[in-house]
Amino acid sequence: MTTKKIIRRIAKIITLPIINSEKRKEKRQKVENFIHKFLNTEQYRCEQVFNRYYGENKKLNDGSYHLISLGENCFGRMTFSYWGLKPRKADGEKTMPFDISIHPLKTVNSLLETKFKSYFDDIEYDKEKQYWVNPQKNILFVHDLENDRKLFEERYRQRIQNLYEVIEDNKPCLFFCYRDGEVDASDINKLYEILNKLCAHKAFKLVYMVFNAPLPEGINKEIATYQQNYPKGYRHMDKFTKYTSDGLSFEQGVAEFTKKQIQNLLLKQNKKASD
Repeated sequence: MTTKKIIRRIAKIITLPIINSEKRKEKRQKVENFIHKFLNTEQYRCEQVFNRYYGENKKLNDGSYHLISLGENCFGRMTFSYWGLKPRKADGEKTMPFDISIHPLKTVNSLLETKFKSYFDDIEYDKEKQYWVNPQKNILFVHDLENDRKLFEERYRQRIQNLYEVIEDNKPCLFFCYRDGEVDASDINKLYEILNKLCAHKAFKLVYMVFNAPLPEGINKEIATYQQNYPKGYRHMDKFTKYTSDGLSFEQGVAEFTKKQIQNLLLKQNKKASD
């Protein structure tokens, strides 16, 4: 049994007498954190590094730019918020349609090109999976669990509106998109062409990352590309694989590359403003 599992088991035993499940969960987390700190575990040490980078990056994130995730899932929204390059929801950041759902790149291109025309036509609630899906477009709304179509549509209409509000203002935009596996260069280039039209009035940059597969040949040189492989067992939503030396190194590379693109974008914007 690993150290993490032992600590989790100890915390569960200590908090077992607490009747209220929410309070028990909250207290268990505090006990786990205390034990990790007391033992100076790898998780605790990595957490301190994450927190330090978050504080440093948040100084850059002063509202002068937008960082917009275009999928393929919640990795972009979660990772960049965690590293301080994108505001968190608690800081007032509005959720957008690709933030916490799964959209294949071809679907993203089609939706942006048509301004989400007929977006809700083929969406249905999957009772077995217990979340909304679009089997025709291979979209999975894995964080939208309530079986309430009116609520679901209202939520996503607002998220679509949020997206176009930041596209249409004058702040520079960094668009992030990634693929876990192989991807067609033509689809990446198509995305750039669409964004180039949408952002004709302002500065923007597209960052496209490929994980666990090589970058395809023929990508437009205006697109900032990055390739890396996941560490063994890595999952971006699992703190037990994030808070490891390998998980930290992987995400740090992603964050530092993206930070550099943001800095270059802001320099470009400032230079344009001064001309």
